[in-house]
Amino acid sequence: MSAFAVDHLVIRAPGPEALAEQISRATGLPVLRGWTPEGVVKSRGVRFANGPFLDIFEAEDARPCHLGLRGETAATERLIEAHGWQARHPEEGGRFPWRLTTFRRGQGVLSAVFQIDYDRSAAAWLAQEFSGELYQPAKGVGAHLERIWIVAPESGDIGPMLPTGDIEVTIDAGPAAEVVRFEVSGASTEGELHLTPRLLMSVKAFTSR
Repeated sequence: MSAFAVDHLVIRAPGPEALAEQISRATGLPVLRGWTPEGVVKSRGVRFANGPFLDIFEAEDARPCHLGLRGETAATERLIEAHGWQARHPEEGGRFPWRLTTFRRGQGVLSAVFQIDYDRSAAAWLAQEFSGELYQPAKGVGAHLERIWIVAPESGDIGPMLPTGDIEVTIDAGPAAEVVRFEVSGASTEGELHLTPRLLMSVKAFTSR
């Protein structure tokens, strides 16, 4: 069994407020506040009933979507050493109540993911910056995230990090390492929504739950 689980998808695009509202209408899930440094909302999104969430940030142009995997940093570092992966920890210094590991470009599918290790005991969760509802556990009611598609020029050696559980991760060939589609079930409507030119959300009205 994998030591990693699907945690969230990071979406960077123009008009994040409008995009979050579109997703909310399609899924029936509320728009939630995320990262809020110095009282300014920098991210918002929705959290699915089975746990994962979408974290949406402002960007001048749509950028590749990345998949965040929840797991222990120590487990990731063991894999980095064993496989010779190129990685870094971009948020060192203790300000954030989590630790990130990102992977450099040119490593196939691995370049489309990052790993996050939360410190749930950190006092920072009480500050406005990290107190957004987007960071709170799901209530277990509503639409579920069912499947994620990642493409990359090469498959790479991501196998040891692939998550197991009720969310399927499919890997296909593509021009750049990124998440290109995800599927949601249990919403009140069905359809497809192009969130960015390269990211598609499929919504189904039924659920297997």
